[in-house]
Amino acid sequence: MTAGASPSMSSWSSRFGSALRSVAPTWRWRSALTRLLHGDFVSHGTDGKGRHLDDENVPIVIKAHRAVLERLALEPPVWPFRTFEGPRGFGTYWCANGMRGSWQARRECIEQVLGPTRDALEELQELE
Repeated sequence: MTAGASPSMSSWSSRFGSALRSVAPTWRWRSALTRLLHGDFVSHGTDGKGRHLDDENVPIVIKAHRAVLERLALEPPVWPFRTFEGPRGFGTYWCANGMRGSWQARRECIEQVLGPTRDALEELQELE
């Protein structure tokens, strides 16, 4: 681990850094974090299969996502949750907001959070 790097960032980098670096240096890399977050939150809200992130590293990915979007002069999403579980987690959020027992409602929730970001990135791609 490098000096000043937190264990969680080092762990995240070793697990996902090569996957993100392997994406061609086009518009796709810009949307890689959006796709990762969308897929993992939908997975958590439905069958739980195929998740790459956990409660320790999802806040780091959300921060990285925000930084990428701000660098592109795009509005980052407003997250009503920061993790999958716990008091600030998606599970707590969906229970408190009438989504218990509805995978569709949870998918729609994630779409409301990340859909505008995905759409903005697609518009940016069309301009290039």
